[in-house]
Amino acid sequence: MRPRISALVALVTLVLAGFAAPAAAATTTGVYASAVATTTAGARVPVAVSWVSKDAPVTGRANLQKRSGSSWVHVRQFAVVDGVARTWVDPSVTTTYRIRASSASAPSGTVTTGAAGTSRSVTVTVVTSALKAGAPHLAQTSAVLDGTRAPLTVAWTYRGAKVTGAVNLQRSSGSGWVHVRRVSVVDGVASVTGTATGTSLFRLRAVSSDVPGLVTAHPYGTSEEVRLVPGGAVAPASFTVVGAGYGHGVGMSQYGAYGMALDGAGPTTILQHYYTGATLARTATKQLVRVQVRTGTSATTITSASGKARIRVNGTVATEVAAGTPVTIAPVSGKLRVTVGARTWTTSSTTSRVHVEWQNTRYWTGSTSADVTVKVSGADADAYRWGRLEVSNLSGSVNVVDVVQLGDEYLYGLAEVPSSWPANALRAQVVAARSYAWADLGSVSSGCDCHLYDDTRDQVFRGWDKVAEPYYGARWKSAVDATISAEGSSVLTTAGGTRIKAFFFSSSGGRTENSEDVWSAALPYARSVDDRWSKDPDVNPNWRWTATVSQASMRSAFGLPDVATVAVVSRTAGGSADVVRATSTSGATASMSGQSFRSRFGLRGAWISSVSG
Repeated sequence: MRPRISALVALVTLVLAGFAAPAAAATTTGVYASAVATTTAGARVPVAVSWVSKDAPVTGRANLQKRSGSSWVHVRQFAVVDGVARTWVDPSVTTTYRIRASSASAPSGTVTTGAAGTSRSVTVTVVTSALKAGAPHLAQTSAVLDGTRAPLTVAWTYRGAKVTGAVNLQRSSGSGWVHVRRVSVVDGVASVTGTATGTSLFRLRAVSSDVPGLVTAHPYGTSEEVRLVPGGAVAPASFTVVGAGYGHGVGMSQYGAYGMALDGAGPTTILQHYYTGATLARTATKQLVRVQVRTGTSATTITSASGKARIRVNGTVATEVAAGTPVTIAPVSGKLRVTVGARTWTTSSTTSRVHVEWQNTRYWTGSTSADVTVKVSGADADAYRWGRLEVSNLSGSVNVVDVVQLGDEYLYGLAEVPSSWPANALRAQVVAARSYAWADLGSVSSGCDCHLYDDTRDQVFRGWDKVAEPYYGARWKSAVDATISAEGSSVLTTAGGTRIKAFFFSSSGGRTENSEDVWSAALPYARSVDDRWSKDPDVNPNWRWTATVSQASMRSAFGLPDVATVAVVSRTAGGSADVVRATSTSGATASMSGQSFRSRFGLRGAWISSVSG
């Protein structure tokens, strides 16, 4: 998510003090930066920084400083990776800034002191005209070109709103600027390619916009500059992917809900924020849902704790067993065989199920212990407390399903968020999860003899484990109970009463996704919405992440002989990568969707900010 751009400003370039623009044949060394030069008080102004040493991109750290009287005061230190960086300033009054190099990790021999490590100063002037506060923003993916071409991205907002209009791309020529091409900006974004035969500067000039009265005349309609340095294309050994968020991005952001709850939002406010047009309704608490908890095994053993279990075969009780007595169930000739000690029972047909019940449930009472549970060998949960187990022979393997009430028993075992979270975030999660399951209560799937899987294919169900958590388990159970009344259990529907399959995920890169940008169907309740809480490092552990992809993996994924650069060339309404393009050292290109890129490399999310080699 880019910082808000709230200044339509004259361009000011921060260049190396005393350094003249080199001829095309010369090598380039220095720290360069630029920023729009006019802003409104307190608004963030992006500063684009590039750092090269003899045409090689520098990786290191640099300091932003501002003038105070006759001295320079430190503002912040930031990282420069592969020759580029982004930082920002937000002056309340007219202020002068400069960049000082701090340290360089590559290439060796990079000078960081004296004139070679200090940019010229730039003054950012604070103005009061709001209509002079919305310049287009130009960014590049690398300070050094692979060959002579580099992808450039355009972002244009005015007071947080996306601008549609036209801008001119210009290139520096001598002491002036020449027109390269006109670029159409739609909903605040566009992309264009910069081509340079020597070290070149590019900028944008606003032409027209759909914002009434927005000033597009120079200097207010001029972006920051981008410096491109030609270099030989290379295929790096690996790539570093920088991104944010975790999950598919559709529906409710769980860390976003957490952040909203910390800000004081109630569960209804949270749910109606993330599910567009949703309303709360009630459904019967006692509806049954079938959850697959074990499959694909040649046998399973079921054992009760703190009370008896009983086994029904062919519709009648075959045996009752004491706590701790193992019951083994295995497939045989399309049927099931139950073994307890030396005794065995076999189902009468290939469609017959074995039912396992235990005391102090809806199916059977009688134990002095309040919490009788059963354990299923090989299952992900340690124990199950509610419902009953139904065991079937599914394609020659044992398949175990827990049959529980949708309104409460299923939700008690749902392990999707930490139980230590604020109560309002927990309640929002309960209603979203119940709504998701409620939408699936149609026919039973023949592939699992279930409505839902117990993992991330649907929702993570851990039976007794969730409520049994010390202290926090009781908080989760209370959150579930708080969503149930005499009228039924809370669920989400559309305004017309249609069930909502309330998708949710961990966190985003600042906005959730439209459903059609991730899958295919455009769901009216799954629209892209603000998820700024996911960008807060105090809220979301995945507000920023990095991943490494090898050259071999990258070239294999894109089907190219090698890969020199990878760039996000378009984005979804939610800000994630829509199309990712790879370019080889020969200039050949190949593209894939952002979701495919995420899946291919096992990335946490598709909100990719950069891919560098």
